Amino acid sequence: MALPAYTSYRFIRVTRPQPDIPIAHVELNRPEKLNAFSRPVWVEFGRVFRQISADADVRVVVLSGVGERAFTAGLDVAAEGMAMGGGGGGGDDGEDPARRAKGLRGHIEEFQGCISEMERCEK
Repeated sequence: MALPAYTSYRFIRVTRPQPDIPIAHVELNRPEKLNAFSRPVWVEFGRVFRQISADADVRVVVLSGVGERAFTAGLDVAAEGMAMGGGGGGGDDGEDPARRAKGLRGHIEEFQGCISEMERCEK
């Protein structure tokens, strides 16, 4: 049963398999990309775990991925903005390599921060 407070997510599904037991099942829901983390996915992931941390009705979280092939492929490096080219291209756009690397570093730090929300979750 999906919880009303958790229905606004596109790439993350949160359910309570048994409403009378304080367990939340969090599923990465992007099976066509092997549940790889693009920016919208990791932003939702961080929001979900912040919300669960504050939810008094949840005491345990089970994390899984939708689909049969993979829990997650990890970071979606093919997503826009993740390639060394800055905008997802091949990197031959004339932009300075150091500037491209700095932009990529910012994406990775944001990703790490959102994933760390799971570690900070009090459940």
